[in-house]
Amino acid sequence: MNQLSEQKQIELDSRYNRTMLVFLAQVATTVFLTIIAWFVAGQTDAAAPQTLPNVLWIVLLVIAIGAFLLRRVMFNPQVLRDTATLKGASGVIKNLQFKTILIAALGETVAVIGFVISLMTGDKYDMLRAAAIALIVFFISFPRKKGWQVLAQSAP
Repeated sequence: MNQLSEQKQIELDSRYNRTMLVFLAQVATTVFLTIIAWFVAGQTDAAAPQTLPNVLWIVLLVIAIGAFLLRRVMFNPQVLRDTATLKGASGVIKNLQFKTILIAALGETVAVIGFVISLMTGDKYDMLRAAAIALIVFFISFPRKKGWQVLAQSAP
């Protein structure tokens, strides 16, 4: 297996660090929303009709399942190989950064929808359920530096 040049390794490190910063900020936002919902949800008057939170739960689950499917499609080895052939190691690194942040953003979206549901229903446990789903989405999209290096090294 060929090694990355020093310039490509620096680019990989830089992009990986920025991706981790954004990723951790998204996880922190989820935790922050969970803490806020824990203290605020029980104090609001839940006057929303019951059908709207149910519809939002369905939307939340569709987004979470979509994140799993999107990850399977976006991180398909053939797609990454094609990107490596067309754009080289730099293109693969940029692609991995974009895809990781995009899928993690879906996890953050799940958390925001869960926050809205908990405020609508007045049930703080709704936010905990949504946060658990969001953390699962974050877990599947967690960027692994070793994997990034292997994929970047496979590029011509």
